[in-house]
Amino acid sequence: MKYSELEQWMKKSALTRKELAAKCGVSPKTVEGWRARGELPKYASAAIERLMSDIVEIRLSLQDFRKLMAHMDALGIKSIDEYVVLAVREKYSCASKKKNS
Repeated sequence: MKYSELEQWMKKSALTRKELAAKCGVSPKTVEGWRARGELPKYASAAIERLMSDIVEIRLSLQDFRKLMAHMDALGIKSIDEYVVLAVREKYSCASKKKNS
């Protein structure tokens, strides 16, 4: 993987080099070395590709966060993950029904 690809993803994900290093279990100097070489070693590429597919960032205002928490509480949902899974299933179910109509 080219470092430029990683850098674009980091910008889009608002992820700093320090945060990336922590998520990869390496030092910030190691990430700086990748940048200097312009390419990542294979072990790092594999780990970072997993990160790229797993990270979803949602930014909410405090007011919207409170609404979300109240909605989760009303539904008896205890985690954001559970809430997201439920929302995706509902969206998929609605899309399938429209497609079959």
